[in-house]
Amino acid sequence: MNSPMAALEPDISAGRWGLVALQLSRSLLLWWWFYRLSSWLGAVLQDGLDQPFPALTTVVVGAVLFGLRWLEARLRAHLGQRVQQAFYQRFFSELSHRRWALIRYKPVTAWQDVCFRHLPAMESYLLDYKTQQRLIAIVPLLVLGIVFPISWLAGLILLVTLPLLPLFMWLVGAGTASVQRKHMQVLNRLGGFFADRVAGVSTVRLLNQEADQLQRFDRRSRQHNERLADVLKVAFLSSSVLDFFATVSMALIAVLVGFSLLGEVPFGFYDTGATLSSGLFVLLLAPAFFAELKTLGRLYHVKAEATASADLWQHTLSWVEPEHDKSLVKPFNALTIQHAELFGFDDQYLLQLSELTLVAGDRVLLSGASGAGKTVLLDGLAGLRDFRHDTLTLNGQSVRSLSSLRDQVFYLDQHPPFVEGTVRDNLMQPHGYDDDCRRALTQVGLGDWLAQLDAGLDSVMAERTPLSGGQQQKFAVARLLLFDAPVVLLDEPLAHLSEPEQSDLLPLLVQATEGRTSVWISHHDLPSVGFNRHWWVDGERVMEVAE
Repeated sequence: MNSPMAALEPDISAGRWGLVALQLSRSLLLWWWFYRLSSWLGAVLQDGLDQPFPALTTVVVGAVLFGLRWLEARLRAHLGQRVQQAFYQRFFSELSHRRWALIRYKPVTAWQDVCFRHLPAMESYLLDYKTQQRLIAIVPLLVLGIVFPISWLAGLILLVTLPLLPLFMWLVGAGTASVQRKHMQVLNRLGGFFADRVAGVSTVRLLNQEADQLQRFDRRSRQHNERLADVLKVAFLSSSVLDFFATVSMALIAVLVGFSLLGEVPFGFYDTGATLSSGLFVLLLAPAFFAELKTLGRLYHVKAEATASADLWQHTLSWVEPEHDKSLVKPFNALTIQHAELFGFDDQYLLQLSELTLVAGDRVLLSGASGAGKTVLLDGLAGLRDFRHDTLTLNGQSVRSLSSLRDQVFYLDQHPPFVEGTVRDNLMQPHGYDDDCRRALTQVGLGDWLAQLDAGLDSVMAERTPLSGGQQQKFAVARLLLFDAPVVLLDEPLAHLSEPEQSDLLPLLVQATEGRTSVWISHHDLPSVGFNRHWWVDGERVMEVAE
């Protein structure tokens, strides 16, 4: 829990103490008003004095309480914005560093959960739960300090109850994080399953699998409901335990005050005995003793969700990119990898590399069965995944990672990314290179598409780009034509194209990679490319095949 968020806590510690100060100020002012109200009722009901109701004082107290609450809400919103900015900057920084290697690691619904559930849970933990922890260390002691001089027995009842509440909170909450974590995992799998079936709805219909997929979705949904019921049961149990002990303690204090006023219990108060004012004040103040603990109990589930979120995303939020030697920022010359392993972002073993060599100008065919790990290897070569290795040599120098090579790599993914910007933005070209952009789009067969756009290169492409799968790959090839990166990694660059389109684009790709170092993944025969190396991935190892 500490690793993903420890760096943020010092930045908001002062603001968190500000929240504590404002809440304590509200509590003390409200208690003072309880005292004034109890004194007035005691004077009117018990002593028979004709005293006017302190209306002006009530209005002033209400106005001050409202002002303090407003300040607290403003401070909470400001701190929440700072926490969100810090988390989102860190989060999107990791996405920027690892790019599609990390994005492919989890389904789209899981990333939505990060933005809309997990990170807000961590914010609530840092601000609400941690603030409440400070309050429960102060407020109960203040209440005891006020109650004990009035009634030692009422103070003793509160003191005896105090350790029981955190004890049962801990006992009930011991399994809460585990239950919450399992619920999140099931929810992520359900979301990923649903998104996958929606994306492949045409295939499902083609194979007449509607009924079967509905049954599978129903089973996943029932599993999610069972996990959700577990979470609700734990929440109900925790709340019931807190309410039970608070109710029993309040009942004992109410009985003590009532029988003391009737003269049936001659002990519990000091020599002056119980009065209506003192007894009423104790009854009004006692709930404040439990209120902060009950609030912490309610927020304990926020802590459990934040803990589960941090556990799920600690590899994303706590990852630090290894430092690299800036002297290596020069044209790629050679790469040697010996006895290396590639792991996933959850430390799951993926691939083993005994020895691989890549020299400037090489054209490498990377082949293997579907799902064997070819894309994982490309991610590693692009510096998007870390190698655990004995020897990693780049341009003749030993390095710890390939992050220094990243700026020299052009990665043509089979699902190229698009942003909500103009056509020029998606080609990653500034103004002044418009002729080059038009020429590249024409070369890949998108000249007519560009001509149909009202604003040309300034036309805005929405997140769901108005391009078919084949057009998206053509667009990615146009990017390749506009960049002179020394290393090119191609992951099924022609996968979504028809055979005639493949025949038209393949010579263009060969020409674009001429003189560069390139690694190609393709399930099609590409005899015209002229590969001089062949790497094979079998699901566990990467080997160089002798031609």
